[in-house]
Amino acid sequence: MPVRTAVEAALEVTKVVNFDLSGRANRQALFVADSDENALFETSSIQLSSLLPKDFAVQQVDRAALGDDAARQATISGIDAGPGIVNYTGHGTSVVWRGNLLTTDDAAALTNGTRLSIFVIFNCLNGYYQDTRLDSLSESLLKSPNGGAAAVWSSSGQTDIHDQQTFGQAFYSQLFSSPNITVGEAGTRAKAVMSRDVRRTWVLLGDPATRLQ
Repeated sequence: MPVRTAVEAALEVTKVVNFDLSGRANRQALFVADSDENALFETSSIQLSSLLPKDFAVQQVDRAALGDDAARQATISGIDAGPGIVNYTGHGTSVVWRGNLLTTDDAAALTNGTRLSIFVIFNCLNGYYQDTRLDSLSESLLKSPNGGAAAVWSSSGQTDIHDQQTFGQAFYSQLFSSPNITVGEAGTRAKAVMSRDVRRTWVLLGDPATRLQ
């Protein structure tokens, strides 16, 4: 759990405890896809969302179809609605989703309150926690004072989209394989069949004992 102060530690622990006490995540999901000329991100987002149980209500945000401004608005409003899962597939840096769909400043201003989300992010560097000069987007989501994330799976390095897709398929398959599985266990099992780059760079920020179901 990324913290620098006692106040941040208390906030993140409170988020984890409240997430568990509230009956865990609701059955809504937000899947955000970046644009690219081969439609790889859009296709990946749809394929990953199909692995969720049928009782999940899935909202798709497609940057290519909506354009940057509308996709950004839909992303932020969708997170503020408090879905149980937020998934992003696309490009990014340590502090942003491409097209400014979500930034660290946006993360700090989220208002989903106690309706926290599990974020699963398939891009490069959003989990770059090792930079001591600034917080990555994943860290900012956990530190958001009025909402944000209960936990974030993301990459601390650069990985190939095809490896990301394979990890995503394994992760979601594991996450819903048992009502008692934790997000940490699901990610660890998914990593076991992945390339060395994914095993070394994909990190969970948050409590690995958190359960979605």
